[in-house]
Amino acid sequence: MEKRPDSNGNTEIHLDEKIDDSTNFQEALGTPDGNIILYCGEVKRINSVGIRNWIQYFSKLTSAGKTLTLKECSFAIVQQINDVKGFTCNGTVESIYLPFVCSETGDEIQILKTVQELSVPGYDVNAETCAECPGELEFDDIEEEYFHFLKRG
Repeated sequence: MEKRPDSNGNTEIHLDEKIDDSTNFQEALGTPDGNIILYCGEVKRINSVGIRNWIQYFSKLTSAGKTLTLKECSFAIVQQINDVKGFTCNGTVESIYLPFVCSETGDEIQILKTVQELSVPGYDVNAETCAECPGELEFDDIEEEYFHFLKRG
């Protein structure tokens, strides 16, 4: 986990690959200055104790008036946002990675999209194309479930 100030007096936090019972946010991060910009793209796994630690730490900060922005949310983080009530701790999800499989090569591909892009009327997740070959990209999840958090508001 890495913490650093940004140019606006806020704190950027870059999360590690796993969040579990060994993750102690308070010990690793203390009380960040300004608002919090949380980069979640590297998170591959998060277990139930990690979820509890996450909610306790970030809820305490948002209750104290700090805003929380989640960026580059990985598949594992999007699952938690959809499944665990209060996981965002009243924060805002700014961008998420979308999982795809290339129809030509079978490669798994992640494409970063902002919530704003996903909310544009007429956006079709199945219209994405592979940047490496002429293949089409197939969304590698169930759309209604993956994008459920967008409907909750």
